[in-house]
Amino acid sequence: MTTYCGIDLGTTNSAIATFDGRDVKLYKSPEMNDVTPSALYFDKRGNRYVGTRAFQSAMRNPENAALGFKRQLGHASTIRIESLKRELSAEECSAMLLTTLYAYVEESVRNDPATGTVITVPAAFNQMQRAATAEAARLAGIPRVALMQEPVAAVMSAMRHGLRNATFVIFDLGGGTLDVALAQSTDGRVTLLEHGGIQMCGGRDFDRALLQHEVIRYLRSNFHLPEDFATRQEYRTLMRVATWAAERAKIELSIRDSCAISLTEADLNSVRDLDGQDIYVDIPITRSVLNELMAPKLQEAIEETRRAVRSAGYETSQLDGIVFVGGPTQYQPLRQFVESELGVRGFGDANPMTAVAEGAAIFAESMNWETGAVKGAGLVAHDGEGAGVSISFAARTPDERATIAIQRKEGGRGTVQVEVVGQGDGWTSGRIPVTNSALVETAPLRMGENHFSVKVFSEIGEPLPTPVDAITITRTHATVEAIPASSSIGIEVIGGAEGTATVLDYLVRKGDTLETRGRRLFRAATAIKAGEQKELLFKIWEGEIEAPVNDNRFIGVLRIAGTDFEFGEIAVGTAIYCSFVVGVSGALSMEIEVPAIGGSFGRGQNFYSHGEGAVTGAAATLEAQRTLTQLRDLAEATADPALAEVEDKVRRLATRAGASADAEDVGEVAEAVQAARTAMAVVRKSHQARLRQNALQDVIDAFHHDAIGDARRDEADKFSRLCRSAEKDSRDPGNSFDIVLEQLWALYFDILNRNDSYIVQRFHALARGGDSSMDRQKHDALVELGEAAIARRDIRNLRVLCSEMSALQIRPPSREDASMDANIRRG
Repeated sequence: MTTYCGIDLGTTNSAIATFDGRDVKLYKSPEMNDVTPSALYFDKRGNRYVGTRAFQSAMRNPENAALGFKRQLGHASTIRIESLKRELSAEECSAMLLTTLYAYVEESVRNDPATGTVITVPAAFNQMQRAATAEAARLAGIPRVALMQEPVAAVMSAMRHGLRNATFVIFDLGGGTLDVALAQSTDGRVTLLEHGGIQMCGGRDFDRALLQHEVIRYLRSNFHLPEDFATRQEYRTLMRVATWAAERAKIELSIRDSCAISLTEADLNSVRDLDGQDIYVDIPITRSVLNELMAPKLQEAIEETRRAVRSAGYETSQLDGIVFVGGPTQYQPLRQFVESELGVRGFGDANPMTAVAEGAAIFAESMNWETGAVKGAGLVAHDGEGAGVSISFAARTPDERATIAIQRKEGGRGTVQVEVVGQGDGWTSGRIPVTNSALVETAPLRMGENHFSVKVFSEIGEPLPTPVDAITITRTHATVEAIPASSSIGIEVIGGAEGTATVLDYLVRKGDTLETRGRRLFRAATAIKAGEQKELLFKIWEGEIEAPVNDNRFIGVLRIAGTDFEFGEIAVGTAIYCSFVVGVSGALSMEIEVPAIGGSFGRGQNFYSHGEGAVTGAAATLEAQRTLTQLRDLAEATADPALAEVEDKVRRLATRAGASADAEDVGEVAEAVQAARTAMAVVRKSHQARLRQNALQDVIDAFHHDAIGDARRDEADKFSRLCRSAEKDSRDPGNSFDIVLEQLWALYFDILNRNDSYIVQRFHALARGGDSSMDRQKHDALVELGEAAIARRDIRNLRVLCSEMSALQIRPPSREDASMDANIRRG
């Protein structure tokens, strides 16, 4: 019998379980705990420790430890390990943890080529994070791996504990992320109606809240420390150990009403303040303080849960209950808060700490490991010529009994007798006469595979040939009827016959049932000859924002360059076919075929961008400031109250990121900015007509104020024609207005760029942006050269200097690829 593995790769703790079709087995750590801390530690000799010992050692030597690395998956940021004298990626750290977990399982299971392993990822994970998780599994050497969203695994675990007829919410709050899923179960057949989540919402955020509001405030009040001590290298040990102490206090408050965040001078290895005084920490803390600090994040979690329920067309009053999953949900005040806010009781017997791993193992059994798809009910039919009957049944069922349908074939004469016999238990249905059709109900099924033989007899009892000698019916804990996509994924294409404004050609839309696959026709908008450096770009975005496209999350780009093929040419208009699969985990794979050159590109290629994670605190702050400006402008134009709360959150987080180099702070700002862009897209759509009129008026005013004096007659006529076209297109819900608006602004800037005074003004504006430059020293040197060029009236050189200064402006690294022009069209 095949055994399947499930791994919950968690931010704070991880777990592994197996399922043999009947029983679930949870593997304990060497310390006999159900979970293993997601912690690595490296001693001075380079020895690696994983789990409890690593977590405990991290307090004494945080510079040699890696914790919370799941939050950095899919990002370019790394973790410095001093004892190794090198940086580790989150993928490498995760692979080391996975190797340890997988080694808990019996060697016979690990070496069995039929063994399949499901590793769970949050539903809120983006494409880069899913790809990074798969890469960690590859580095760990685990064969036959599939990814699955954590809410799906949690649903499987909940079904194992008896939730057969209910509509319920999975509230999975882990160490790093929140996942929510609305599920409906009817006799063990589960439909996931909606799911969602928040990437930066979990137990680590509660730890960081304690650190920010209690520990850092205490240290500033009691010791002489630099204002920015929390980000300084010399106080790194202090901050790491203080974070550990905050987490320890949070855990203690789960069983006590009060405790202390406490660290002695010895714990801190004699870290001193600016006056040479040894630093220590001794902060009394109560449950009420912790509850208050947790409230903002929990309120976000409540709103996300309500959003998911409403999105599926339900009200919370229609729910039968909440299934709590994740370590933080063991804290009773948290459960009570969620139940009270939603007005729904908690139920189910799943262990919050291990439910995801157990459910992942159960789900692994339901996968077709050859195709990567999920096995359905598996209706099987067998026709039999000699017996004149056909047999059909569901090969998989969550029911205690199965029904086998016997159908007399057309042209069959008389009555036959059919007997179903259970193999190994002696059960028999007895001989059942069949004239037209009959249904045979089996004996109670065991979990796993149940084998039966079917015998057919003539009316007088003579044996007849049977359609099949034996049948197998697998009883499962549950069958998942539908898994919805948690986000939309699309390829950027040029939107019209003229202009370069782009739209997304969606491969999958949020809420579509997974797995989904397809084949799309595109056409080249740029000619490329063999051997040329030019490229066709298939830019892939994740998100629901229809315009502007680059407000979505940039996933990556699949390139076809002239250097990728030896003969032929891809002419403008050449047919290009994109075959794609979005698997049940939500991960995307693509292959591009160009019949004109006989080429195929992209199979097995990792085209994901890791740039988002390389964003520094300064870049994240700048992006947040740009977003705040857009929010204020949009709020002024629409007076829409929905933007006020979003603006407040972005401003609050941007301030924190600007004062911190912490990767988690930067990540939280990035998520807030993305959420703000999504919110703005919704508001823009609801006020589209007014906003388009305002946008058109802006370009008209700018043209008449700045450019009309330098415009040639043909340029002025063209501008007028485009304005009339834009006015007409402003009422069209499509993107034709955006294309024309882009042409208007392009004409405006073409005219301005001939004006020497405009180039001087642009130079002065760029010169004032030194704080936004990636290289301040080079920026200042260019400013000096520019001022000298102005003194010489050398405008030609000044244009070049402006371009160089603009290229130095800080932008998220992922946007560098994203800023390249799309050059494909829909077929």
